[in-house]
Parts: sequence; C-alpha cells; structure tokens
Amino acid sequence: MTDEQGERREAILEAARAEFAEKGFRGATIKSIAARAKIQSPALIYWYFPNKEALLEAVMQGQMPFLQTAQALDGLLEREPSQLLTLLAKGYLQAGDNQRTVQIMRVILGEMLLGRNPTDLLSEQIVPQIKQFLERYFQHQIQLGRMRQHDTRASSRAFMGMLMPQMLSKVIFPSLQADGLTDDEHIATTIEIFLNGLKPKE
Repeated sequence: MTDEQGERREAILEAARAEFAEKGFRGATIKSIAARAKIQSPALIYWYFPNKEALLEAVMQGQMPFLQTAQALDGLLEREPSQLLTLLAKGYLQAGDNQRTVQIMRVILGEMLLGRNPTDLLSEQIVPQIKQFLERYFQHQIQLGRMRQHDTRASSRAFMGMLMPQMLSKVIFPSLQADGLTDDEHIATTIEIFLNGLKPKE
C-alpha cells in the first residue's frame, strides 16, 4: 500500500468513526462516510473494505488497543496471577478512557440491545478468545499450585464479569462514577477478592 493509499484509508476510518458515533451503525452509510472523507466516489471505499461491517471492525480495532493485546496472550501463561490479571484488567478498562472509543462501544451496545450484531469481532472472536485464554491460564495456575482446583469455565466468566460494572460506568452509566472509585482501586479490590476465593487449600 502506498503512502497515498494509507492516508486515504486512514481518512476513511476517521470519517467512519465520526459517522458511526453520530448516526449509529444503521444511520451511517457508505455514501455519507465517503462525503465526510472527501472521497468523490463512494465505490472507492470498497477497494479498502468489502462492506460496512468490515469498516466498523477496522474502526473498533483502531480505537481499542486492548483488542491487539488480546491477540498476544499465549506468551503470558507463566505470569503470576496478580500481575497477569492486573495487566488484563488495566488494558480493558483503559479503553473506556478514550471518548472516541466510548462512542464506538455505545454504537455496538446499542445494536446488540436491539437484537442486531453488525460485527462478530466482539461476540464471536475477542470475547471467546479472552475467555479461552483465561480458562487455560487458570488451569495452568492450578497445575502450578497457585490456585485450588475449580471449574475454570466459571472462574473465567466471573473475572470478566467483575470488571464489567467499572466499564459500564464509563460507557452508559456515568452516575456510577459518583462514588469516585478509580480503575486502580476497582482492579486491586476485584483481584484481591477473586484470588482469595481461589487460594489453594491448606
């Protein structure tokens, strides 16, 4: 890809992000995205992205660094639990600190609440990938004697679920932030509770 093509692709992504944030996935069109990106022919967008769904996925990946982190997890199996879980939790919650990211997350959540799923990136790729990694990680920690024997399918769900309220406070329930709980405080308490419940039996 030439520099000019790379710049055009970035212009399309920036225009798509703005259109999705303002109009939602259904309201944004290839034509309106092309107009915002100052591209004369909307058909040119299809040279870079096969459809609007692929464009949304590209916007999500660009706005959520955690998605890239999630794709490089297998090298972390030996990490001590408090370190690894803190790393994952911070990477996840930091996505909610970027207003552009929050806008895109609202678009995705809105579509899902309406029973529509414009992209499989989260529901069929990223979330299952992270859950499967956590299951393998917890099983490995059991083998190392760092955790007691338990059903890692449940513990992986539990850990992910414990982070959700803090993220939702940034995305759709800002009133939850009234108590002043910081990400670091939430992460530290969550991990302490979680790991205390999984301590090896004496």
